[in-house]
Amino acid sequence: MKKILFILLLFFVGFVFIGCKKTSDNKPDEGNIEDPNGGNTEDPNGGNTDDPNGENTEDPNGENTEDPVDEGFTVTFVLDSNVTVIVYATQSDMTEGVNGEVGTTAKSKDSDTGEVTSSDGQVNFVLSFNEGYELDTIEITGTYNKLKGSADTLIENGYRITKIQSDLTVTVKSKVAGQEENLDDGYLVSFTVPEGVTITTYPTQDFETEGTVDTKAYSRDSATGALTKTDGQVNFVLTLPLGYEVDEITIEGEYKNLKDLGNLGYRITKIAGELTVTITIKEKGEEAPSEGVSSEVFKSTYEEVGKELTVAISEGTFTYTYSDNVLVITPSADLAEASVSLTGEFNGTIKFELTDDQDLEIGLTNVTLYSTYTLPPILILTGNNIDISAKKGSTNFIYDKREAQEEYTAAVYVTSDLTLKGSGSLTVESTNNNGIHTKDDLEVKNLTLTVNCVDNALKGNDGVTITSGNLTLIARQGDGIKTSNSVKKYNDDGTLKKIQGTINISGGEVTIYAACDGIDASYDAVISGEAVLNIYTDKYSSYSEEVTAVSDSTMYIRNTSTAYKYSVYFYNSDTDYVWKNSSSYKTVQGGRTTYYYYEIEKPAGYSNLIVYIYNSSQEQGQSTNYYVKSSNATVNNNYDTFAYSSQRGTFSWTNYTTQTGPGGPGGFGGGGNNDKGDYSTKGIKADNEIVISGGTIYIKAYDDAIHANNDNVLGDEDDPNDDYKGLGNITISGGTLTLYSNDDAVHADQDLTVEGDANILVISSYEGFEANRIYVKGGVISAYATDDAFNAAKCNGSYTPLINITGGVIELATPSGDTDTMDSNGSVVISGGVLILKNGQNNGTSMTGGTIDLDGTLTITGGALISIGCWCNEAKVTCQVTNTSSTLSAGSYEVKDANGNVLASFTLSQSYKGYRMYFSGKSGTYTVYCNGSQVFTF
Repeated sequence: MKKILFILLLFFVGFVFIGCKKTSDNKPDEGNIEDPNGGNTEDPNGGNTDDPNGENTEDPNGENTEDPVDEGFTVTFVLDSNVTVIVYATQSDMTEGVNGEVGTTAKSKDSDTGEVTSSDGQVNFVLSFNEGYELDTIEITGTYNKLKGSADTLIENGYRITKIQSDLTVTVKSKVAGQEENLDDGYLVSFTVPEGVTITTYPTQDFETEGTVDTKAYSRDSATGALTKTDGQVNFVLTLPLGYEVDEITIEGEYKNLKDLGNLGYRITKIAGELTVTITIKEKGEEAPSEGVSSEVFKSTYEEVGKELTVAISEGTFTYTYSDNVLVITPSADLAEASVSLTGEFNGTIKFELTDDQDLEIGLTNVTLYSTYTLPPILILTGNNIDISAKKGSTNFIYDKREAQEEYTAAVYVTSDLTLKGSGSLTVESTNNNGIHTKDDLEVKNLTLTVNCVDNALKGNDGVTITSGNLTLIARQGDGIKTSNSVKKYNDDGTLKKIQGTINISGGEVTIYAACDGIDASYDAVISGEAVLNIYTDKYSSYSEEVTAVSDSTMYIRNTSTAYKYSVYFYNSDTDYVWKNSSSYKTVQGGRTTYYYYEIEKPAGYSNLIVYIYNSSQEQGQSTNYYVKSSNATVNNNYDTFAYSSQRGTFSWTNYTTQTGPGGPGGFGGGGNNDKGDYSTKGIKADNEIVISGGTIYIKAYDDAIHANNDNVLGDEDDPNDDYKGLGNITISGGTLTLYSNDDAVHADQDLTVEGDANILVISSYEGFEANRIYVKGGVISAYATDDAFNAAKCNGSYTPLINITGGVIELATPSGDTDTMDSNGSVVISGGVLILKNGQNNGTSMTGGTIDLDGTLTITGGALISIGCWCNEAKVTCQVTNTSSTLSAGSYEVKDANGNVLASFTLSQSYKGYRMYFSGKSGTYTVYCNGSQVFTF
């Protein structure tokens, strides 16, 4: 039998060989035209040069041995009858709401591409429950890294299983909503706290689910919130009496870590038994008295006056050197935490030399430091954590009077984590440089701080956090608060440790005067809690040095082309007038656009003007033969430039500003309002996301008031594979915002979401709210814009533009002209909320604009819509009352049902022609009243 098999095998091999040779010998003569011999010129013999014998080297036998298809790992869901699961290919699909697949099986997939993989693949899914039911438990058998919940997915009942290494079985059990838990399923955690302290615990680490105020909690799963005795955790937030801070938190029992999340939020991880947590507090700024203090006195001069600085050390051994106006203080290397107190005045540099893991606290008690030399007043290039504390009742000053420097460019220059604190005051002034700068994280708490500098007032490359205090930040040519790094840092186990570049303000009162951006975050900007934030940029800051004063004798005409000539007809009457012609022009680079400012003499004594534009063949200074002209305009002494927009064919007042400025371009790229600076002068700007959940915010910005980018490459610039881009999202879920902008009040390159109890008032703007997609789920919005109040456009976004309104009270107004109160380059969907739109155009309907203008479809399935003024013909929907000819006069309006209930109210400051109204679920008659008098019924 073996002999027969051997003969058959030889026969088969011979057949294959002969067949292959025959195929080779009978190739057509045409061959590859790149080779006159008919072969492939990559191989002189006509074969594939991958193999000198003309065969495919992927297999020595000449056959193709492609890698087997990666079939990934199978994830099987076992569900009870009240649960449904929807699976998404990638984690961005789930966040962006791409349609998922309903089923009970899934494959592990790459988080970015969605391709099936067995290498660190994941499954993203959302659970839904029958009415009256909610999640009980999720149990997973198999090998994987982590189950992440809504804190990471940002989706209610959204989960992610990461780094799947085997087939998994996911068992999901539901329970009756509100059903009482069996507390024995978790470990008890008991808190002992002083009087006045409250503990609020949260079931998951997202801190969004309703918290419970109690002194007891139970270990729970970090993703689902279910009680567990396996790697459970407790998430809690402390509320302290005014003027106090945490002194110490001690825990008795078995657990892994106590994590300080900032803003008095904490997490106890991997709880393995019952715990007792004891919390003590102390009065802010109060410290235990030092013993064994020794002092050294150093003398310097400033403006020929002798100064003395006393340096006191509280423990350990220090060494000092003082030469060439530099005082070097070096604590002993065996001191983990060094402490130094300064009193008096000093001209020069105080430099601290520490080991890389040493902490240092510098106490300031009525200190005045100057530097008129090369190095800054305070210089720290080593160390771990640096605290600078203004002692209670003391007044302290740091003056950087150096010329502009290329290195160590701040009055306080530190390379490690820096905390500014204390119940005293600190004033930092810099004549030519930054105010306070660290290459790592910068934190300010419980301090009265004033920074007045040329460039950036506060700069922490890795992050800036403000939790309390009273801050006044003045940047005469730069940004108020700035970060520059935007790299994700990971723990050894692959979990995300931190993201550099975030600016976080959760308390205190912060006032910013900036020539450029008020807040410029290289990653996120987060405003929350009871923070009070006031921001003024560019010309709205009384300290800016880059704004050019308006001339009494010169004005400019601005255009993006040099192909035209210009004249201005100044007049008071038909007989009292004068013509002035343009002369030379000045070139200004504004972002991606070049602007040309044509100078024109502005004569005194004239109140009105008309601008005429001529082509090369037309004569200047006449009104019969011209290319285009402006409407009659009033001379505006607050502005010196009349800007022409060839895109819209309109003119608008603005100012000629300096041609260059710090902070890089950020003015005009991408179209929009021309009445803004030639560099970025935004109120709050972030290269990833802006999240506002609380606080009281006032912004008066010469550019966008709030702006999130998605076109900047983030990640590690030294790693070519780490090149993720920002999201460009803005979420406003709380707080009271008052915004004034020469351009967009709120601009998101990707998604803009307003929800919760956010209260937003836009006093003035070019475009009120602009984003690729706009979602309004709650809150109160009132906005006035001179172009579009809501505008859904491409904005560098990835999706078809959309405005989606499911809740909230929204009142938007625009004046007459080519304006759209609500404009979508895609569709508009309204399913809830109260929407009041006002448009100042006089015609009842229009093809160019109106209360709603869109390129897609308008869908109304719920809520209330009150459209007052011009209605765009493209917005095709049937309202319950439509009138395009009648006029509603100025006054206070109410819409009431037959029982007298007020369904909506609004105020008109002028008369509007035409109206349309829609109320979801309308029954019976509704009546519209103006100043208490009935106007009409429908």
